[in-house]
Amino acid sequence: GGLGGWLLPDSILKTEAEKERVLFQQVTESWLELVAQLVTAGADTFGALGVAASYSQQPGFVVIHDALRTSAASGEAPWTGLRRMADERRLRFLDPFCAALELAGTTGAGSRQAILAQVDAARSKAMLEADAAAASSGEKMGAPLALIGGAFMILMGYPPLAGILDTATLTGL
Repeated sequence: GGLGGWLLPDSILKTEAEKERVLFQQVTESWLELVAQLVTAGADTFGALGVAASYSQQPGFVVIHDALRTSAASGEAPWTGLRRMADERRLRFLDPFCAALELAGTTGAGSRQAILAQVDAARSKAMLEADAAAASSGEKMGAPLALIGGAFMILMGYPPLAGILDTATLTGL
C-alpha cells in the first residue's frame, strides 16, 4: 500500500508533466508560425519574437513573452531568455531554435533565414508526428475489425452449415 501511495502520484505527475510539455510544444510551434509570418512580412527579426508572443494571453504565450521581456530587461539577447525558459521547463525541442537564433545574432548570419528554416523544420516534424499518430491509430483498429469480420462470418455461416451437417437432414428424416 505504501509503495503504491508513493508510485501512483509520481506516475500521475509525470504523465501530467508530459501532457503539459506536448501542449507547450504545440503553443510554441504556433508562436514560431506567427514569428515566421511577421518576418516574412518584413518585420524586424528579433522584434518579431516579442510581438508574436504578445498576440495571445494563452499561458504558453505569456511564458514566452515573459522570458523575452526578462531577457530584454536584463540586457540579454532573446535567445538567452528562451534557452533559460527551455532549460527550466525541460523543453528540448527549443534547443535548435535557440541555437539558430544565437548563431544568427552572434555571427550576423541571416537571422531571417534561420528563423524560417527552424519554423519549416518544426512544421515538418509536426506533420511527421501527426502522420505517425494516424498510422498508429489505423494499426490499432486492425484487430477489432478482424474480430468483427470473423464474428459476422460465424453469425451468417452457422445456420446454413448447421443445416447441412444436421444428421436428420442427411438421412432424410
